[in-house]
Amino acid sequence: MSALPAPLAGPAFSSYSAEEVTWLLTDLSTVDLEAPTEEREEAIQSGGAHYAESLPVEYQPSAQYQELFRQALAVSAGRVAHAVGLVTELVLSEKPRPVLVSLARAGTPIGILMRRWAAYAHGLSLPHPPISIVRGRGIDTVALRWLAENYDPASVMFVDGWTGKGARSPASWPRPYERWPTRAGRCSPKNWPYWPIRAPAWTFSVRARTI
Repeated sequence: MSALPAPLAGPAFSSYSAEEVTWLLTDLSTVDLEAPTEEREEAIQSGGAHYAESLPVEYQPSAQYQELFRQALAVSAGRVAHAVGLVTELVLSEKPRPVLVSLARAGTPIGILMRRWAAYAHGLSLPHPPISIVRGRGIDTVALRWLAENYDPASVMFVDGWTGKGARSPASWPRPYERWPTRAGRCSPKNWPYWPIRAPAWTFSVRARTI
């Protein structure tokens, strides 16, 4: 079996600190992935490309955009903080020392906030390695191997910030946990909780949108 790649970390890979997140991803920053929206949509709709094979062009946020973000943050910060604290406490009631595995990208900020709450309220320093999951392609099995070699899979808690209509819910996943041995046997689906802030999920803090 081939050696597994080492996790990536900031500041070289991301703006998040290495203490808060270590990425189980591949650095594709040297690959030309951005494409105009019209080209991407045409290729995707015609079946010539998968949506995950390219990225929309991302522009530097304007001053107006950043001001709108600050206004939205001021309005929603209290609700987000309450939701994060609540779901983190629910996680800790199930697993006192969980490994927070966020689903990049939407789950990663939530995983960081949950990690911060666990440190603030309980003095815990929880591992937080995000992994990739792509609709129609599945979850990253190389990342799962890395997790299995470094942690007990029974301690893993998947984190997402949004599940919408369930496109990334556990029911839609392939069943890697059926083939993923733990140190005490095999990992049951119930040991794979999904921790977003919106249903459908086994554990969540709010059902409404939080913007």
